[in-house]
Amino acid sequence: MSSNLKIVRKKHPLCNRRIDFSLSWQECKEIINKSEKGSDIIEALRNGFDAKIYEQSELRERIFLYLEVAYGYNSIMLFSLPEDRMHETFHTIFGKCTASDAREKIAQEAWAMLCQGVFKNTEKKEFTSPSWWWMVEQDSQILDKILWFSSEEDNIPSGTIYANDHNKRIAFDFLYTLAQLAWINHLENGWGYGESPLPHFVENRPKFIKILGHLGKLDFLIKEWREVTKQDMRALEIFAFQGNGKEKLKTIDEAAVAGSQYARVLIVLRALLKEGARQEKVAEAKRKIEEAKEKIEALNA
Repeated sequence: MSSNLKIVRKKHPLCNRRIDFSLSWQECKEIINKSEKGSDIIEALRNGFDAKIYEQSELRERIFLYLEVAYGYNSIMLFSLPEDRMHETFHTIFGKCTASDAREKIAQEAWAMLCQGVFKNTEKKEFTSPSWWWMVEQDSQILDKILWFSSEEDNIPSGTIYANDHNKRIAFDFLYTLAQLAWINHLENGWGYGESPLPHFVENRPKFIKILGHLGKLDFLIKEWREVTKQDMRALEIFAFQGNGKEKLKTIDEAAVAGSQYARVLIVLRALLKEGARQEKVAEAKRKIEEAKEKIEALNA
C-alpha cells in the first residue's frame, strides 16, 4: 500500500474530508432542541459541557436546557405517551428499549451531565467555597431554575444515600449544601462572601425547606434554630398539613403523630425558640442587675 499511498488517500472515504469531533454550543443546542435521532441527542448532551461558551447568558442557557431535558428523569409515567406503540422496541446505544424507555434514558443522560458539569464540587481545599458557588452567587436566575427543577420530588434523590450511585451522591451533596446556604452565615462557613446569607437565598427558604424534607435533612433547622424565622416556622406549618390524603388534621401534634417530619421539627423548634427567648430574658435581667450594682458602688465610692 505504501507505494500507492497517494492514490489510496484520494479514494478513501475518510481521507478526503476533514473530520471535526467538536461541536459548538449552538450546534449542541440545535440538536438537543430539534433532532428526533436519539443517538444525535445523546452525543450533543455529552458534548454540551465541553463546548466553548463566551458569555454568561450562554452559560445560563446551557444549564437551563439541561435542567429542562433532565426534568422527570426519575419519573415512571412522564415519558410514556399515548401514541407510543406498547410493544415496539428499538435497537439503541442503550440496547433494546421502547420509545418511552429511550426518552427516559435521554433525560437521565442530561441529569448525569448536570451532576458532573454543574453539581459536582471539584474544589478540594477545606474552608473554600464549592466550585459551583460562583454560579448561584452571581446569577439568581440560575438558582431559580435549579429550585424549579428541585421542586419536583422525582428530580431529587431521597434521604436514602446511594453508596453505589455516584451521581445521586453528587446531587444529594449539592442540594444539601445549597439548602444550608439559606441560613448559614457565609463568613462562619469560611468563604468570606458576606456577613449573612444572600437575599435571593433567604427569599427562597420555603423551597429550601421542602428540599431539606425530600433529602431527609430537616434536622439541619434544629441545629441552626437561632437562625430560624417566623416565616420559616410558617412554611413548616404549611408543609406539615400537606400530603395527608383525606385525613383532616387540625393540630401540629396530630400531624406529628400522623408521621409528618415537618410537624415534628416544628414542635422541637417551637420549644427551642421558647427556651431561647426565656434565657435571653434571664440574661438581660442579670445584666441590668449588674449595671445597677456598678452604679451603687460608684455612688458609695
